[in-house]
Amino acid sequence: MSEDRLPRPRNQYEVVMEAEAAINRRLAALDAKTGRPLDQQQRAELLSAQRRADEVFSALSLGTPAPKANEPAYPYRVRLVADLQHHDPDWARVDLYPLARSNPHGFGVAEASIYRAARAHGLDPQYRGHAPEGTLRERVAIEEGLKIHYFHGDIRDMLAPFTGRRSLAVKSFGPRFAGRR
Repeated sequence: MSEDRLPRPRNQYEVVMEAEAAINRRLAALDAKTGRPLDQQQRAELLSAQRRADEVFSALSLGTPAPKANEPAYPYRVRLVADLQHHDPDWARVDLYPLARSNPHGFGVAEASIYRAARAHGLDPQYRGHAPEGTLRERVAIEEGLKIHYFHGDIRDMLAPFTGRRSLAVKSFGPRFAGRR
Protein backbone atom coordinates (compact mmCIF):
# COMPACT_ATOMS: atom_id res chain seq x y z
CA MET A 1 0.00 0.00 0.00
CA SER A 2 2.81 2.37 0.69
CA GLU A 3 4.03 1.88 -2.85
CA ASP A 4 0.74 3.31 -4.24
CA ARG A 5 1.15 6.55 -2.32
CA LEU A 6 4.61 7.34 -3.58
CA PRO A 7 4.68 9.90 -6.40
CA ARG A 8 5.57 8.48 -9.71
CA PRO A 9 8.83 9.87 -11.11
CA ARG A 10 8.25 12.33 -13.97
CA ASN A 11 10.39 12.46 -17.00
CA GLN A 12 11.61 15.67 -18.61
CA TYR A 13 9.01 15.50 -21.39
CA GLU A 14 6.09 15.59 -18.91
CA VAL A 15 7.60 18.60 -17.10
CA VAL A 16 7.95 20.53 -20.36
CA MET A 17 4.39 19.65 -21.41
CA GLU A 18 2.96 20.84 -18.08
CA ALA A 19 4.89 24.11 -18.35
CA GLU A 20 3.67 24.60 -21.91
CA ALA A 21 0.06 23.92 -20.85
CA ALA A 22 0.40 26.53 -18.08
CA ILE A 23 1.72 29.06 -20.60
CA ASN A 24 -1.17 28.31 -22.97
CA ARG A 25 -3.69 28.80 -20.13
CA ARG A 26 -2.13 32.20 -19.31
CA LEU A 27 -2.20 33.24 -22.99
CA ALA A 28 -5.86 32.19 -23.26
CA ALA A 29 -6.72 34.26 -20.19
CA LEU A 30 -4.84 37.24 -21.65
CA ASP A 31 -6.60 36.84 -25.01
CA ALA A 32 -9.96 36.76 -23.24
CA LYS A 33 -9.14 40.09 -21.57
CA THR A 34 -7.74 41.91 -24.60
CA GLY A 35 -9.47 40.15 -27.48
CA ARG A 36 -8.05 38.91 -30.71
CA PRO A 37 -7.01 41.31 -33.47
CA LEU A 38 -9.87 42.03 -35.82
CA ASP A 39 -9.99 40.22 -39.13
CA GLN A 40 -10.65 41.95 -42.45
CA GLN A 41 -14.44 41.55 -42.36
CA GLN A 42 -14.66 42.92 -38.80
CA ARG A 43 -12.51 45.91 -39.75
CA ALA A 44 -14.78 46.59 -42.74
CA GLU A 45 -17.86 46.52 -40.47
CA LEU A 46 -16.11 48.85 -38.03
CA LEU A 47 -15.19 51.32 -40.77
CA SER A 48 -18.73 51.20 -42.16
CA ALA A 49 -20.16 52.03 -38.73
CA GLN A 50 -17.62 54.82 -38.28
CA ARG A 51 -18.44 56.27 -41.72
CA ARG A 52 -22.19 56.34 -40.98
CA ALA A 53 -21.62 57.96 -37.60
CA ASP A 54 -19.13 60.46 -39.00
CA GLU A 55 -21.84 62.03 -41.19
CA VAL A 56 -23.96 62.67 -38.10
CA PHE A 57 -21.15 63.80 -35.80
CA SER A 58 -19.80 66.22 -38.43
CA ALA A 59 -23.31 67.71 -38.85
CA LEU A 60 -23.19 68.39 -35.09
CA SER A 61 -19.69 69.94 -35.43
CA LEU A 62 -18.18 67.12 -33.38
CA GLY A 63 -15.48 64.58 -34.09
CA THR A 64 -16.45 60.93 -34.26
CA PRO A 65 -15.07 58.94 -31.31
CA ALA A 66 -12.42 56.45 -32.39
CA PRO A 67 -12.93 52.73 -31.79
CA LYS A 68 -11.10 51.26 -28.82
CA ALA A 69 -8.35 48.71 -29.34
CA ASN A 70 -9.78 45.49 -30.79
CA GLU A 71 -13.35 46.73 -30.22
CA PRO A 72 -15.81 44.84 -32.43
CA ALA A 73 -18.22 46.78 -34.62
CA TYR A 74 -21.39 46.04 -32.65
CA PRO A 75 -20.27 47.44 -29.26
CA TYR A 76 -18.75 50.39 -31.11
CA ARG A 77 -22.07 51.11 -32.81
CA VAL A 78 -23.87 50.96 -29.46
CA ARG A 79 -21.34 53.37 -27.91
CA LEU A 80 -21.73 55.86 -30.77
CA VAL A 81 -25.52 55.77 -30.66
CA ALA A 82 -25.50 56.14 -26.86
CA ASP A 83 -23.47 59.36 -27.26
CA LEU A 84 -26.19 60.81 -29.53
CA GLN A 85 -29.37 59.41 -28.02
CA HIS A 86 -30.24 62.63 -26.13
CA HIS A 87 -31.15 64.18 -29.51
CA ASP A 88 -34.15 61.87 -29.96
CA PRO A 89 -36.82 62.31 -27.26
CA ASP A 90 -38.29 58.86 -28.00
CA TRP A 91 -35.02 57.10 -27.19
CA ALA A 92 -33.45 59.56 -24.73
CA ARG A 93 -34.15 57.52 -21.60
CA VAL A 94 -33.77 54.01 -23.02
CA ASP A 95 -30.79 51.90 -22.00
CA LEU A 96 -29.43 50.85 -25.39
CA TYR A 97 -26.94 48.21 -24.23
CA PRO A 98 -29.55 45.61 -23.14
CA LEU A 99 -31.63 46.44 -26.21
CA ALA A 100 -28.65 45.79 -28.47
CA ARG A 101 -27.90 42.46 -26.78
CA SER A 102 -31.49 41.17 -26.72
CA ASN A 103 -32.94 42.58 -29.95
CA PRO A 104 -30.48 43.53 -32.72
CA HIS A 105 -33.29 44.49 -35.13
CA GLY A 106 -34.82 46.80 -32.51
CA PHE A 107 -31.41 48.36 -31.96
CA GLY A 108 -31.11 48.98 -35.71
CA VAL A 109 -34.44 50.84 -35.64
CA ALA A 110 -33.29 52.89 -32.64
CA GLU A 111 -29.96 53.62 -34.32
CA ALA A 112 -31.63 54.92 -37.49
CA SER A 113 -34.06 57.08 -35.52
CA ILE A 114 -31.36 58.56 -33.29
CA TYR A 115 -29.07 59.30 -36.23
CA ARG A 116 -31.94 60.97 -38.11
CA ALA A 117 -32.84 63.20 -35.10
CA ALA A 118 -29.20 64.09 -34.42
CA ARG A 119 -28.59 64.98 -38.08
CA ALA A 120 -31.71 67.19 -38.06
CA HIS A 121 -30.40 68.99 -34.96
CA GLY A 122 -27.00 69.45 -36.56
CA LEU A 123 -28.42 70.92 -39.75
CA ASP A 124 -30.69 73.32 -37.84
CA PRO A 125 -29.05 76.79 -37.90
CA GLN A 126 -30.59 77.66 -34.51
CA TYR A 127 -29.02 74.66 -32.74
CA ARG A 128 -26.13 75.81 -30.52
CA GLY A 129 -24.77 72.41 -29.59
CA HIS A 130 -21.45 72.58 -27.81
CA ALA A 131 -20.58 76.08 -29.12
CA PRO A 132 -20.39 78.67 -26.33
CA GLU A 133 -22.61 81.75 -26.39
CA GLY A 134 -21.30 84.56 -28.53
CA THR A 135 -19.57 82.28 -31.03
CA LEU A 136 -20.50 80.63 -34.27
CA ARG A 137 -20.75 76.86 -34.68
CA GLU A 138 -18.76 75.55 -37.62
CA ARG A 139 -20.07 72.61 -39.60
CA VAL A 140 -17.85 71.01 -42.21
CA ALA A 141 -19.46 69.16 -45.09
CA ILE A 142 -17.86 67.42 -48.02
CA GLU A 143 -19.93 67.90 -51.15
CA GLU A 144 -18.77 66.58 -54.51
CA GLY A 145 -15.22 66.27 -53.24
CA LEU A 146 -15.08 69.84 -51.91
CA LYS A 147 -14.78 70.69 -48.23
CA ILE A 148 -17.35 73.36 -47.39
CA HIS A 149 -17.46 75.21 -44.07
CA TYR A 150 -20.86 76.36 -42.82
CA PHE A 151 -21.17 78.67 -39.83
CA HIS A 152 -24.35 78.66 -37.73
CA GLY A 153 -25.35 81.16 -35.08
CA ASP A 154 -26.03 84.86 -34.73
CA ILE A 155 -23.32 86.93 -36.40
CA ARG A 156 -24.08 89.86 -34.07
CA ASP A 157 -23.07 87.76 -31.04
CA MET A 158 -19.77 86.94 -32.62
CA LEU A 159 -18.99 90.50 -33.75
CA ALA A 160 -20.22 92.22 -30.55
CA PRO A 161 -16.73 92.65 -29.03
CA PHE A 162 -15.59 94.46 -32.17
CA THR A 163 -18.62 96.72 -32.66
CA GLY A 164 -18.72 98.74 -29.45
CA ARG A 165 -20.09 102.28 -29.46
CA ARG A 166 -17.45 104.46 -30.97
CA SER A 167 -17.34 108.18 -30.37
CA LEU A 168 -15.06 110.95 -31.48
CA ALA A 169 -14.15 113.54 -28.94
CA VAL A 170 -13.11 117.04 -30.08
CA LYS A 171 -10.71 118.64 -27.64
CA SER A 172 -10.63 122.16 -29.06
CA PHE A 173 -11.35 124.26 -32.09
CA GLY A 174 -8.77 126.54 -33.55
CA PRO A 175 -5.83 126.65 -35.88
CA ARG A 176 -4.24 123.41 -36.94
CA PHE A 177 -0.75 124.36 -35.99
CA ALA A 178 0.21 126.39 -32.97
CA GLY A 179 1.60 129.81 -33.86
CA ARG A 180 -0.20 130.04 -37.20
CA ARG A 181 -3.46 131.85 -37.66
